[in-house]
Amino acid sequence: MKQRIDRRFGFTLIEMLIAMAILAILAVSLTGILRAVLVSEHRTAEILSAIDAASTQLECLRAINEKEGLQPGNQRPLPVALEELCPLPGSKGWVDVAAGPEGTWLVTVQIRWEHLGRPGRYELQSFLPRSGGMLR
Repeated sequence: MKQRIDRRFGFTLIEMLIAMAILAILAVSLTGILRAVLVSEHRTAEILSAIDAASTQLECLRAINEKEGLQPGNQRPLPVALEELCPLPGSKGWVDVAAGPEGTWLVTVQIRWEHLGRPGRYELQSFLPRSGGMLR
C-alpha cells in the first residue's frame, strides 16, 4: 500500500532557490557596506595621525618662538621630521608664518600625504605672540 506524503510540511525547490537568491543579494550589498566602512576607518586613522603630527609641530614652533622668535615666510621646513611623528605614506609638510593681528604671528602647519592614489591634507592654524629671533 502506498502512503501519501503530506505536502504541508517542508519547502519546495522553488522556495529554496528564491530564499538563496535573497540571501545572495543581501550578502553582496553587505560586502559593499563593509568595504565603505573599512575605507572610512582607514581614512580616519590617517587624519588622526596628521592631526597629531601637526599639533606636535605647532608645539615645537611655540617653543622656538619663545626661545628665538619667528620670522614671516612661506613653506618653511617643519621643525621635526614627519617620519619621526607619523606613519603616513608619502607625507610632507611645511610651515607658513604671516603677520597676524597686532602683536601676533599667524602660524599655519600643513601636512599632506597620498595613499592608494588618494591625496590627504590637514592644516592647523594658530596665533603666536611675536618675539625676536628667526625660524630655522
